[in-house]
Parts: sequence; C-alpha cells; structure tokens
Amino acid sequence: MNIARHIGIPVNRKRALEIANQLFGGTATFRKGQIGAWKKEFTQEQKELFKEHAGQLLIDLGYEKDYNW
Repeated sequence: MNIARHIGIPVNRKRALEIANQLFGGTATFRKGQIGAWKKEFTQEQKELFKEHAGQLLIDLGYEKDYNW
C-alpha cells in the first residue's frame, strides 16, 4: 500500500494483498529467488546482448564489478 500511495495509485487493502500474493513464485520472472541464478539461465548470446545494452549500468549500480560474467 505504501508503494501504491507513493506513486499515486489508489488501492484498498484487499487489492494490495491480492497483488502481494502474486508477486513471487510460480512465474518466469521469479524462478528460484537465488542471487545470481539468472547467470545459469542466460545463453551466451543473451549475456552478450545484455552486456551490450546494460552491462555498464550493472557495473555502475554495483551489481557487477566488470564485464566478466
């Protein structure tokens, strides 16, 4: 509810709970909930594309130290 309020979207408690219950698990977005698990799922081609388009952002944000991932 705090997030909805912060971004200016009205939501009642019932709807907020419905949304919260659908956030994790059972989706392609949140497969395992393990840090770095995505590295095992990406193909080499996907890694290269991601590095090309967002690699520096991952480094700037502290998710990676360099391009060796």
